[in-house]
Amino acid sequence: MVVEHIFITTLERDDALVLADAFFTDLGLQRAGSRDGADEWTAGKDRPRALSDFKRTVRVDFDRGRITLAASAPTLRTEQEKTCQPYMLALAASLEAHISHGQPAEEAAAPVLAAMDKIKRRERRTRLIAYIVIGVFLVFLAVVIIAVALSP
Repeated sequence: MVVEHIFITTLERDDALVLADAFFTDLGLQRAGSRDGADEWTAGKDRPRALSDFKRTVRVDFDRGRITLAASAPTLRTEQEKTCQPYMLALAASLEAHISHGQPAEEAAAPVLAAMDKIKRRERRTRLIAYIVIGVFLVFLAVVIIAVALSP
């Protein structure tokens, strides 16, 4: 899944990238360096156990005031993409709000954090349902074993 977002800023390249670096670092992404004239940040694991740990990469390219942001999550299935899409879109819109519109980082990051919270709540709910199903199955199995052991 790739989300590409283009916006304009009046800041110089270095100033814009310093703001982007601080913004992404606050959100838990780590600078991966520069490649082909664009700067990259990454987060997540190659083999995540939970959807909130999915591998994501953000690439920012600066060209004379035009910033192109490409956020990608390469290993997601279709149903996972639907869950993660609001996060990726919020990431792009929030960076624009922070750099172009001068919104404070904490305020601009709120939609991104809310989207990640939603993903984590969904994971917790899914995990809870799985635990309940396993618990009911184990209780049923224990009742069957006890009934067989007590039968003459």
